[in-house]
Amino acid sequence: MVHILPHWTHPGMKPETQVPIHVYSNADEIELFHNGQSLGAQKPGLKWDEMQCEWMVPWIPGELIAVARNEGREVARHEHQTSGAPRALQVEHESLGKGYHILTLSSVDEKGHFYPYGENSIFTSSGSGVRVLSFENGHLADTDKPVAANRRAFMGKARLFLEGEGEPITVGAILGERRQLTSEQVAIDVLRVEPTGEVLESSFAIHYTLDGSQPTTASPRYHAPFPVPSSCVVKAVAYLDGEPVLKMEESFGSDLGLHWYDASEVANNQSATALQAESAKFSQARVSSYGKGFNGKGYLDFGGREGKVEFYQENDGPAGQAILEIRYALADPKRTRPVDVIVNGKTVSSRAFPRTKSWSNDWRTIEIPCEIRNGANTILLKSKGQSAPNIDQIEFR
Repeated sequence: MVHILPHWTHPGMKPETQVPIHVYSNADEIELFHNGQSLGAQKPGLKWDEMQCEWMVPWIPGELIAVARNEGREVARHEHQTSGAPRALQVEHESLGKGYHILTLSSVDEKGHFYPYGENSIFTSSGSGVRVLSFENGHLADTDKPVAANRRAFMGKARLFLEGEGEPITVGAILGERRQLTSEQVAIDVLRVEPTGEVLESSFAIHYTLDGSQPTTASPRYHAPFPVPSSCVVKAVAYLDGEPVLKMEESFGSDLGLHWYDASEVANNQSATALQAESAKFSQARVSSYGKGFNGKGYLDFGGREGKVEFYQENDGPAGQAILEIRYALADPKRTRPVDVIVNGKTVSSRAFPRTKSWSNDWRTIEIPCEIRNGANTILLKSKGQSAPNIDQIEFR
């Protein structure tokens, strides 16, 4: 096997941006190709932190191919193709034997390339003789019932678990970027699929509305992707032989769905990348929302008690030097309240935090150089014999 991480679709990324490409394989050697050009071969290691091969690749849209070889012979390959906005559904079938099936439903662009950020709801209608055992998307935070007629795709995919060999099922979706970051076009795709995965030729008449009203045969008929307003609810009904067989809806708006921040947005929106103290593991402190100017839902107030707060940070890049930025407030006129800053078990600072003008309205940052690991990192802020400053958040740069 061989697998590339991440995908080679990066909406909004500036050309030539260096992207770390990790490739995992159980083969002897991996060679990576970018748009037909070899970037060299590497051998995966056997230790936990050396198993991946890594290349720094300048972001240029196109194709990444990882070729795995044993003794010079190709044994596996994995490809990523830069994708446009979602335009259609693609079906893959896996049989579990004895009448049990899995249909994987994927978002693809107009050329059939997988769109890895697809998050539109997928709707189903099953015929007689087929039972939906579960409709899944792999999202750990999705608590909707597993047996349902629709499921929002997660990272471009959802899976139907079926029992039976009866009539075909109908699947469909209103496809588009919910935030319209790179495209305001919306497509509607409806398929009639055998439980065995065969997609049948069907002439659906699809009618839609943009104002949230229920479509009828008098509503506009779908023929090709169309633009939608910056905020709207699109509803659609698919008719087969004059009978409605599938109802769908999708919402679009500037505050919905996935978002890709650029550097200027991150600078103006610290919560985009910062770790909020109230969401960390802490002791001898309480979460307070008194005051103003803090980020997140609140901050940690130690209330005159010695305490600590521990953060967890995953680093997908290489190990190396970083700047830990701590956002705090400290208006004690008598004490400086020094804090031990411990990164991965090593104390990197025991300095006192400069005073601020207020405990809850004047927030400042202190910068501390440190080293971070590739992978998991723990950051512990621990007061020394007295109470700590109020802590709002931390951030690595």
